[in-house]
Amino acid sequence: MILLRGLYPVCRTFLILKTSSFLVLIFSCLLLLSCKKAHESNLSTEHLDYSGIDWKKDGVQDLNGLWYLSWLKTKNEISGDTEIQTPVPGYWNNITLNDESLPSFGYATYRKKILLNPDFNGSLSLSVRDFSTAYNLYWNGKLIASGGKFGKNSSVHKPETRNHILELTNIENENELLIEISNFSFFRGGLTSEIMIGNTSELQSRYELNKLVESFSVGALFIMALYHLGLFKNRRKDIYPLMFALFCLSSTLRILTTGEKLIFKLFPLIQWELSIKLEYLSGMIVSFTFCFYFTTLYYRKVAFPLLMLPAYLLLFLGVGIIFLPPYYFSNFFYIHQATFIWISLYTMFLLLYNFRNHKDITLLTLLGFFSLLLSTINDILYLNFYINSQLLLPYGFLSFVFIQAYSLSIKYSKAFSSVEKLSRQLKLSNKNLFSFQKNLEEKVKERTSELLRERTRLEDIGRVASEIVHDLKNPISSIIGFAELAEDEDLNQKERVEYLKSIEVEALRLSDMSHDILDFVKGKFEIKKKKIDLQTFFNEIIYFLSPETNLHNISIQLNINCSREFLLDAERFRRAILNIFLNSVEAFIEAEIQNPAFIIDVNTSEYDLIMRFQDNGPGIPPEFLDKILSPFFSHGKSNGTGLGLAQVRGVVEAHKGKIEINSQLEKGTVIQILIPLSESLSDNESSGNKIG
Repeated sequence: MILLRGLYPVCRTFLILKTSSFLVLIFSCLLLLSCKKAHESNLSTEHLDYSGIDWKKDGVQDLNGLWYLSWLKTKNEISGDTEIQTPVPGYWNNITLNDESLPSFGYATYRKKILLNPDFNGSLSLSVRDFSTAYNLYWNGKLIASGGKFGKNSSVHKPETRNHILELTNIENENELLIEISNFSFFRGGLTSEIMIGNTSELQSRYELNKLVESFSVGALFIMALYHLGLFKNRRKDIYPLMFALFCLSSTLRILTTGEKLIFKLFPLIQWELSIKLEYLSGMIVSFTFCFYFTTLYYRKVAFPLLMLPAYLLLFLGVGIIFLPPYYFSNFFYIHQATFIWISLYTMFLLLYNFRNHKDITLLTLLGFFSLLLSTINDILYLNFYINSQLLLPYGFLSFVFIQAYSLSIKYSKAFSSVEKLSRQLKLSNKNLFSFQKNLEEKVKERTSELLRERTRLEDIGRVASEIVHDLKNPISSIIGFAELAEDEDLNQKERVEYLKSIEVEALRLSDMSHDILDFVKGKFEIKKKKIDLQTFFNEIIYFLSPETNLHNISIQLNINCSREFLLDAERFRRAILNIFLNSVEAFIEAEIQNPAFIIDVNTSEYDLIMRFQDNGPGIPPEFLDKILSPFFSHGKSNGTGLGLAQVRGVVEAHKGKIEINSQLEKGTVIQILIPLSESLSDNESSGNKIG
């Protein structure tokens, strides 16, 4: 039973991912199968030959291709010498006549010959989708459909939005389809929707299927909106259910005003201009509410200007749609498309980036957004005549909304689980409190132990603070030395700037050291590794030591026999090396060594990075070698605190290395540091090993 209970969420997640992936795969296949140029087929300039088509088997064919167009001519005025060829569907604004592009306003007649088999035992029909303008459609000279009122000027012209399935009765071997179109409303005109011909029952089935899908989508989205409005009403602290509900409502309006135009089924008396305003406005609102929903859901990850500035641009355009006539706001179509593409690309990048790096964006969310993005891109390409496809936005809305609704339900489920967990913890706390009351003496002992541990921690803080204060002497000495050098009147400007820059760097080091004390108090006194180039690293150290070496005539020799970059805490190693050097300097001064020298050798063995520091000072007595690395132990220095080499040992041990000291009286001292290559060549950028 326990095994089955554990397998249930795994199986449920697998089924959800499998179903979502299957939906996305379907969308991808539909888009790929439809990705051909809208005018790729039927390019015959004379006629469309469908005389050999088996309509019962092949079903439906499109009438896309090159048609004849007569500009500013009606059906009775066309002649062969006035006709030009133009792709259908398409805009007549793209046509050049007498070296000028055709204007937006005007009228024209489109003509195409279609070869059919008049002996076909069945019924053929035309499927005419919305042109959003006024037209008359003639089949073999007979008017069989009208949309609005065709007119030669704006006073007569009255546009209309309707889809038609027109049954053909007078079918001949050679048929002529002729369409008169007038446009005095939009900034572009023409035969802008494809016309299909085929078996009447097949066309009717497609129409009914599209209505069924859109009706189901509208109902599902509306119910989803009401459900999330209820969630928001009961918990107004969370605003993303409200934004998701608004997105669902705007998506519902979008589906009602596009495709099969179901809004006319609900409101048959709606005016044409209002329907067009709702169609354009719904697209703006969908994008706007999507931006707000995404921002509220992932507000910590979204760059607000990159997503919300385009959203406010769409809001501004939406206000323009309300008050402007169609000719002006129809220009917003391309602005909306460009803005939506930007929003989609940024959103997809953000989701993929967070999914890859933080894993807090689920694969399910990616699939839902991808299905919406894919369906929208398909519709944009289809409406701009780049592909011969169909409107897939209802499917995209459905998949996205269902997946997002499931994701939100997971959030609420986790919230309820957290409440239950907190409730259990509260019961456990009450039980512990009762137990605490019974064992007060034991709790007092525990508290006393905590105070002792805190006391120990404060002692550690004092010890480390003492080490850091000791380190403060090094940069202060450097600052004083560089300041004295900078006072030299014989210096050129470049040298003086270099000395001042060195003073600035040392001052920054002082600031870093002060932060070390605060870090240790907070429990964050850690080494922080980064890649360093040893040659550059030691050259910088030698440069900073130049005031001391010049003052005491100390020669420094650097030998680096390896060319690798290594991972080390550069600042702490820098301070450690300065401590080693300054110990040697103090020994040189106390013993009055003639020709003092300091040698640095760096190489690698099979397992270790080896740094060797040698001086020709007075050396350390053998009885002190086992104590020299202990805190507060000092020998041979009048002002020594005994913290310098102790800190060096702490830095080395924090890198999981070891330090060795060999010294002979009157011959000098050798300090050798070994850092494992497994640590210094690691890919980890930081280490949590505490110093000391």
